Amino acid sequence: MSAWVPFTVEAFRNALPVVFLTQHDSWVVEYPSKENRMGETVAEIANRFRSAAASHPRNQIDPDVTKVPATGYDFAFALAAYSLGLEMGMASAGVVTGVSAVNVSVPVTVVSSDYGGDVVPKAASVSAANPAAINFMDAMRQQVTRAEVWLRLVQSGALPIVGDTPFGIPSFHGRGRWPWASGCYLRDDQRVVVDGDGEAVA
Repeated sequence: MSAWVPFTVEAFRNALPVVFLTQHDSWVVEYPSKENRMGETVAEIANRFRSAAASHPRNQIDPDVTKVPATGYDFAFALAAYSLGLEMGMASAGVVTGVSAVNVSVPVTVVSSDYGGDVVPKAASVSAANPAAINFMDAMRQQVTRAEVWLRLVQSGALPIVGDTPFGIPSFHGRGRWPWASGCYLRDDQRVVVDGDGEAVA
């Protein structure tokens, strides 16, 4: 399992909903100076996630500046999408101000065919706004708080970002003791046994 994965404009565009992309492209036509904002936003978010990982010496950083920690990829995507959506003026309803577009949303309510019958979800609808639905911008906004928590955990070292290991991430192999405890412990790479003074003994 790779600890670091690419977070590029191509990957970001490919993961965005078609409606979001359509509205973004219309926005760029309306405001040509914003043509590079998607690439700049992706680069800024990637740098933020890499800087958070680099702020703790325990973390192992991939030299490729386009990569972010795999465990934070979804959060990086959400922050980039939400930031770009806000800059575009996209409302909670998922519509860019001044741009004619519709919002595709998936209802969260269900209907029953008969008493005791199967519960069937309502079909997705196309509308300007649907209060009984969760749209893309709302979903990204919910992820922003989780992203901030993830960043703080990485910065504090509570959530380590280690290099590629055969044990995967997280690793439950050979858990060792804290470095300041007496005796020996295993380093994060699971290869070197160190004594309480930090001297390598094996």
